[in-house]
Amino acid sequence: MGRDTGKDLERGTAVKLIAIASELNYVLQHKGLQAEKGLLFLAGEGGSVGYLIYILRYRLDAVEVTNLKKRESIRNYQIGFHEFTKYDREEDLRDFLDCTDFFPVVIVKDIVPEVLKGMAFLVRISERLTEEVDSQEFWGEINSIRQFVRENPELVTEELDKIRTSRRYLGKSKKTSFFVSLLAATQVYCTFFRREHNEEETNFEQARLVEEIIGIEDECLSYEGVDEAAEAIKNSVLRYFGTNGGWEIADVDHVDDWTDEAVKDGNAILHDKNFYYISEPLFRMACNDILNIISFIEVKKILLDEDKLCCNKGGYTNYTVKKVYTKTDGKPDRGRFLKIRKDFLTFEDGLYLEEKKGYTYAIYR
Repeated sequence: MGRDTGKDLERGTAVKLIAIASELNYVLQHKGLQAEKGLLFLAGEGGSVGYLIYILRYRLDAVEVTNLKKRESIRNYQIGFHEFTKYDREEDLRDFLDCTDFFPVVIVKDIVPEVLKGMAFLVRISERLTEEVDSQEFWGEINSIRQFVRENPELVTEELDKIRTSRRYLGKSKKTSFFVSLLAATQVYCTFFRREHNEEETNFEQARLVEEIIGIEDECLSYEGVDEAAEAIKNSVLRYFGTNGGWEIADVDHVDDWTDEAVKDGNAILHDKNFYYISEPLFRMACNDILNIISFIEVKKILLDEDKLCCNKGGYTNYTVKKVYTKTDGKPDRGRFLKIRKDFLTFEDGLYLEEKKGYTYAIYR
């Protein structure tokens, strides 16, 4: 898994520098310092897409693009953002993220869809970060920086010209154009910062910012694809089962009447020592958070590829298995389930689903 980004982004550095880079978009392009493709904001566990959209729209003056082909109203210094849906066409996404008329951003929740991989620079957005940048102090500073840039074009141009001869730029052989654009934004921000701070304080702030953008870029380059997709699916499922009680669970050898009825209704989980047998409709409901990004078939394929979902070779078409269970009256019955490894669906506190639900019939030794 990628590292925790809370430390790297705890002061909203990414959002601040992206906002400055957006303001400088035209001049960065003119000087060849712009990011060569757009950004992908990944809102992970605890990160609210709705809150992020609020921040972009009302704090950073960004423009939401619902139709990827219609974006004429966005100015060259603004962020234009689009919330990804699984119905977006690849060519439309690529055209949007390659646009140079404004600063393009696509937002996704939990998972980076296959179609977007490699198409944009990834920035993780945490709930802590969005709360921080909603402060009056933060967006007041952003507005002051924008005003400074617009009132001092010659000074800004002069500072950007220094980038190409800087040690950090000359040593960028392994750095991306995203890093370069943030480095340019840092140079301008520190010129703004210097007005009310001495040279030592400014140099310290610049060094701190450079270290943070190195961390931001490292996160951008460290996305682990399928591993993180499986983790996002797990988080979605556990959120659902941890907050919704309208399902039944039982040991496969002790299925009471309520759970037996729930099996017939597609709303049950059975378990043994190593596996959960989850009704497919119930599991689909538990994945609802991410089904606007990837399809349910993709969810099952990811879990199969990661060896979290098990099925017979002939079951690859629907990924389910038949399972015989025993009712409390001793009679056998059977149902069809998704067979998922038990250690995959364990809560952070170490509890299993049956323990979270309060079911304690079986104690495995």
